[in-house]
Amino acid sequence: MKQFFFVALLILFLSGCAGTNFSWDSVDELEEGMTVNQAMEIMKTKPYANSITGNQQMMIWSYAVYTNAKSVSLLFEDGKLKTITKVNPSVM
Repeated sequence: MKQFFFVALLILFLSGCAGTNFSWDSVDELEEGMTVNQAMEIMKTKPYANSITGNQQMMIWSYAVYTNAKSVSLLFEDGKLKTITKVNPSVM
């Protein structure tokens, strides 16, 4: 088991990145009230995580390169974009 984790960590380290890359320019095009399909078309990549609970859906794009990281989460309610949360946009 330890060997598996070591190999996984080594692969992650050698690749130098993790997550789903995205563009801040794309994020800046998003507007509240957009549908899930409209937002996906603008983001151009699949989200790193996608969760649906009741009438809410959360999509997260997160990307890390060595010590720098960026993330954006989109909260949809009843199929419409309600909240855009950016994390660390000035680093990347």
